[in-house]
Amino acid sequence: MIIRKIIVRSVFGFGILLNPKLKFIDVNWFKENIKKSEKLAIVAPGFSLSELTKDEINDFENGDIFFLNYAFLNKIIKSSNYLMEPHENISIYANLLKNISNEKKNIFIKGYASPSRILLTLRTIRSLSHQNHNLYLMDEVYGQDFVNNNSHIDVYEKYYKTSNEQNSFLIYGTSVGYLISLAYIAGYKECNFVGFDFSDRYIYCIDPINYLDYKSVLCAEHGAPEEIVHTNTLDKDTLKFLSWNKQYFISKDKKIKFHRCRGELSKI
Repeated sequence: MIIRKIIVRSVFGFGILLNPKLKFIDVNWFKENIKKSEKLAIVAPGFSLSELTKDEINDFENGDIFFLNYAFLNKIIKSSNYLMEPHENISIYANLLKNISNEKKNIFIKGYASPSRILLTLRTIRSLSHQNHNLYLMDEVYGQDFVNNNSHIDVYEKYYKTSNEQNSFLIYGTSVGYLISLAYIAGYKECNFVGFDFSDRYIYCIDPINYLDYKSVLCAEHGAPEEIVHTNTLDKDTLKFLSWNKQYFISKDKKIKFHRCRGELSKI
């Protein structure tokens, strides 16, 4: 854990040199400056976004909304909060971000604190340095450092039970798990997942959305759709873990909702 903290602080130190606008934030800062509602919606760029009814959108639109990765390209839902993790084609992300709006956004970088991702994270920070946006590096605790146990449920249960003592976001397992734990520790009463369309072949969606060219954008990291080898499925253990999360939220008078999410999430 000490080594991880050194890595995180080092990334932030070098990041400041590349982008003076970069800020390092923890859970308390997030609650005080970003959280405006008891309701949170995480929007992924799945095809099911185009199937949402007006009533379904109204169900979560009055709360805090975060776009995951390329979801900011959608034309249905609006938000100023973008959540992303360092990736190889950050230049594509940065250019798309530059072209969509002059309005200042909040961009949060997650899942970076490992030795193999240092250079990639710094490149991400540098690529976003010319943008007129707020850029935040999120303080994170890793599950394998936090609890010496391979069980997702054990790790998250201890994290939740000690949430009053925690001031870092938990990263362990899938991105969906990260987002659920973010909702919990930030004190949201309701967490909505929108556009999470898991598939065994495509990234978040099987079919292209009419306003988003997945072939040139989302699939750029893996080649044309017919060549994609990357999978975005949820295995049985992960589904069990997510089901446990949903029940745990209920036991604490909280809610997790999956809005028209295609694939495995529809089974929870």
